[in-house]
Amino acid sequence: MIVFLILLFVFNGTLLITGRWFLYKQKDKFSTIFLKSIQWLMNGIFLIVNSELLLSTMYPNTYHPVIFEIGVSNFILTLIIQIPFYLLIYGFLGFYIGNALLTVLTFILGVSNYVKFTLQGLPLFIWDFLSSKMVTDVLFNMVLKEQLLITILSLILLTAMIWGLKKLFYSWHFPTENWKLRGTLAAIGCISMVFFFFNFEQIYSKFNIQAAEYNKPIQKSYQENGFVLSFLGNSNQHGMVMPANYSKETVAEAVTEIKNKMDAINKPKVELIKEQRPNIIFILSEAFWDPTTIKEAEWTQDPIPTIHGLMETSGGYLFSPEFGGSTANVEWNVLTGFSSNFTIDGYIQYNRTTQLKQAPSIVEPLKSQGYQAIALHDYQKEYYYRTEVYKKFGFSEFISETEMTHHDTNNIGTYISDASIFKEAVELIDKKGKDNPMLLHMITMQNHYPYTSNSKFGQIDYVKNKEALVDGDQFNLYINGLADTDKAVKELLTSLEKVKRPTYVVFYGDHLPSLNNEFYEHATFNTNQNQVVAKHETSYFVWKNDGEKLEVPSEVISPNYIAGDIMERSGLHQTIFQQYTTYVQNKIPAFNKRVYLDKKGNSKKLTNDEEELLDRYYLIQYDMMYGEQYSSKIFEVES
Repeated sequence: MIVFLILLFVFNGTLLITGRWFLYKQKDKFSTIFLKSIQWLMNGIFLIVNSELLLSTMYPNTYHPVIFEIGVSNFILTLIIQIPFYLLIYGFLGFYIGNALLTVLTFILGVSNYVKFTLQGLPLFIWDFLSSKMVTDVLFNMVLKEQLLITILSLILLTAMIWGLKKLFYSWHFPTENWKLRGTLAAIGCISMVFFFFNFEQIYSKFNIQAAEYNKPIQKSYQENGFVLSFLGNSNQHGMVMPANYSKETVAEAVTEIKNKMDAINKPKVELIKEQRPNIIFILSEAFWDPTTIKEAEWTQDPIPTIHGLMETSGGYLFSPEFGGSTANVEWNVLTGFSSNFTIDGYIQYNRTTQLKQAPSIVEPLKSQGYQAIALHDYQKEYYYRTEVYKKFGFSEFISETEMTHHDTNNIGTYISDASIFKEAVELIDKKGKDNPMLLHMITMQNHYPYTSNSKFGQIDYVKNKEALVDGDQFNLYINGLADTDKAVKELLTSLEKVKRPTYVVFYGDHLPSLNNEFYEHATFNTNQNQVVAKHETSYFVWKNDGEKLEVPSEVISPNYIAGDIMERSGLHQTIFQQYTTYVQNKIPAFNKRVYLDKKGNSKKLTNDEEELLDRYYLIQYDMMYGEQYSSKIFEVES
């Protein structure tokens, strides 16, 4: 696919130079109208080729024109929608510079979409580009070295072409005689873009296009409609579809039903004295997953013996809503008790959280009971808008890599090691956790992609038959990182055993790693679940520093239940909403948009009562995230 994209890219560059050469050489032989017609024909070819480049990235194994995949009407609409943008660019920059710029931007966008789709199974979204840090991740960190090299070489090639064009035939100064035409083109393009922006829902409805739908994989929408239509269509999408019955009255009715049910089944809790209130430590372990579930792999030794033991005694699997990326969504599930399984695929809910008047989370209920709340992340603060989001949630402090004392890495050029962030955590608890209990929310980075350098984690052959596996070297390299995490977890828990205050640790992986797509295509999971479910099951455990044997309610858990579970487990006062999530957990231990799991992790069908539970859950979540927040009272701890 990368080679195909490069061929389209080079085709446009060649067309640009040869077209200019032809028009330059023939300017005295043909009429102006004829030459202008040739020029606009070339513009149309540029538009079609660039569209094919973008559309083809959603079909990595397809080698025929994408018009056969998305249909003639969608392909024509794709061209029509892009024309205003092209006119605007031509108006400001002219034909040659404009097409050169459009070709470069299209190629970068196409390669980025292809790489993200092959690594994470998700296409690019407009919100991937709302933060400069996320642009860096999408355009560079996500592109493996080989593909980045190809991209750079291609850009150098086009630059050389344009430079040659400049030297031989063309002055880059804007010709004054074209200003009227170019001004007209720019005005038409601008007006058309404004018209489309305010009317695209009606246009899409006319063509029967759904950019995103709840309970439908976003990948399917992109493949049915094409990249361009879905990418633009999602720019005005909410992260949730409004319930048909949403109103102040229906929310009030749901709140009353939830409150009455919780009052009937929950007994009043005994107030804990301050010294009894436990520290709560959340550890989101980047891309941590149990690799021994791969059926084809043979092992020289257990790479994660400590975590395996904890999973067996007081943990199991986290049924993650994500695969290969979108860490912030899993984090959002854990902190808020809301579920990504009610949202549009791929939408980062932190984008919406920054706009909320009240952003519910576990933080405020804990702070009302004397807790201090600190977030610790060994990477950049700006990523996923965490600085703004954590303020909204009520965290009193956010410590990133800049403020950390320990910065050791596994090797030069990699992310900060888990051992370093765990040392930072222990020192924080020793320094700030003596007088008041602490919520410490950690997000690690050690095992983040890419997994392409043999020196990233050192190289122990945990996988005996790595040569027999597709991308076995990459898989084994990634496992070296997991083994380092396992050792660091063991050291952390040993240190926490010395802390006098009761301390809970909740450890979970956010998603499976972004290994090459070929690895997952050839691998099978040695679990009792189908392969789709298994690709969303990460490692999870709960631990307490006093040696108490902890029981977990099920072998698999959804991340949105963690906050309510730890509040109840700690003997703390829950909000009514947290009580409700715990109640739903007992009925539906884990779920995603299409699969519901029982306590053993087996698929189950919902009863009518269970469907009503999720309908209320959905309604309340929509109200607080995208509605009028009529239900805000059930997110407060009752005095």
